[in-house]
Amino acid sequence: MFVTANYGQGWRTERQPYVWERGSPDARLAELYAEEDGLRADFERLEGAMWSARDALSQARVSDSGSAAVPQLTKDLDTVIKQWQRAKQALETCMGKRCDRQLWLQERYRRAAR
Repeated sequence: MFVTANYGQGWRTERQPYVWERGSPDARLAELYAEEDGLRADFERLEGAMWSARDALSQARVSDSGSAAVPQLTKDLDTVIKQWQRAKQALETCMGKRCDRQLWLQERYRRAAR
């Protein structure tokens, strides 16, 4: 929301998104945002799984009876960490593609405004 005129008079209107912002008419940017949203959900799910596996391993190490489970829990944690790292890399790659597209759209907009 931003004020279009007469500051303090309460005349407000929602502006249309610029071509490089979410909600713009650019189809490729919308696809990149949708892909990023899916990858972010997967990343957050795996991050939660990683912390759960870490907590389970820590709890097994603290308890006296958990010493037999420690090797398996360590392998599980290692597997989840590798999955989480791959998800993070995929998310960051997608974010980079989105940023490149946004910068290209901004530059095109700027040059057209001359």
